[in-house]
Amino acid sequence: MVAQNEASIWQRVVEPLWNRHNPEAAKALLELQFRQPDIDRMNQLAKIAREGSLSALEHAELEMYNRIGQALAIIQSKARSALQKLPER
Repeated sequence: MVAQNEASIWQRVVEPLWNRHNPEAAKALLELQFRQPDIDRMNQLAKIAREGSLSALEHAELEMYNRIGQALAIIQSKARSALQKLPER
């Protein structure tokens, strides 16, 4: 599964940040989000998909947004988990 592989790669890329007990890095990862133009485009693509007229290019673009969103969700979940495991300061 491509999305799972990409997410796993991203996990390995950012894992050292929370393995060093770096709360600032974990908090920074939690602030990552899609910008409004991207949200608007995803909504537009989803609408076209619901109408059943998504082109192959649009389908590929929507899949790309989905993969990035899934990877971001996994990374942020790991960051939240890392923050919960940090000793109280």
